[in-house]
Amino acid sequence: MDKREFPRYEKDLTMGYAYPDKIADSHLPGRILNISLGGVYMLSGSILEKNTPITMTFTINNNGDVKNLTTTGSVLRSGNLNDNPEMISKYNITNPGGDCFAVVKFEAPFIELSFMLH
Repeated sequence: MDKREFPRYEKDLTMGYAYPDKIADSHLPGRILNISLGGVYMLSGSILEKNTPITMTFTINNNGDVKNLTTTGSVLRSGNLNDNPEMISKYNITNPGGDCFAVVKFEAPFIELSFMLH
């Protein structure tokens, strides 16, 4: 039984993330694979420390309605993607390389997404 508060949607979105307490130009590249009003499952270049706050920026195109979105959240868990073959298979990641994953919970439900996630 799925106990998630919000339904999840499979998306493949390029994103950037930064640590709010770091220098402003420290945006790092990432990739969202799964998103809900409550958070994301994302790929990153390194393991993100648990409970670390991050700011995420990404673009969603909903039938030609393109929106640039920014939100904040905190890392629930993170690890090496190679240690999670079920996720490599689920998302059909052909070259995981040194990629890492992170599960990030938004600070508050990201209501702006509600009309875009269908």
